[in-house]
Amino acid sequence: MLKLNLAAGGRLELPAYALLAVMKPSDGSNPAAVIHDLGAGLQVDQLSDQYGFVRKLALDGAAFENPIEVEIVEKIAGEDGATVAARGKVTMSRNSIIGRRDIAVGADGERAQLFVQFGDGRMTLLVSESLDEMDGVESQAPAMSATPA
Repeated sequence: MLKLNLAAGGRLELPAYALLAVMKPSDGSNPAAVIHDLGAGLQVDQLSDQYGFVRKLALDGAAFENPIEVEIVEKIAGEDGATVAARGKVTMSRNSIIGRRDIAVGADGERAQLFVQFGDGRMTLLVSESLDEMDGVESQAPAMSATPA
């Protein structure tokens, strides 16, 4: 049983198998969040626990089959109200990824789009890793030259 502290106060206790993802929110509003399903449908809870601590609890509890951690790129409102790109992290099961798309030149450093399914809910994530990096192989793409030809 995972025992987590909610950002709004109180505790969340759930079995590791109910966990679908652990996130480090890109907006920095809370140190961590979890996506879970305890039978009432997909839910997201913001936590006061640190992302690394929650991630380790989830991995030690075998919450994810074939886990993967990716850096997400999201657009959020900046301090001056302008939209800025921010980075967070997500740890989940590779089995949650139902589709992937390479992004050749992402405006904010995104290199791939992941289509993920958590229970009945689907979402897309923009990530800073290429498909090859996620697979742990050398890139097959031609190297980018630092100087123009």
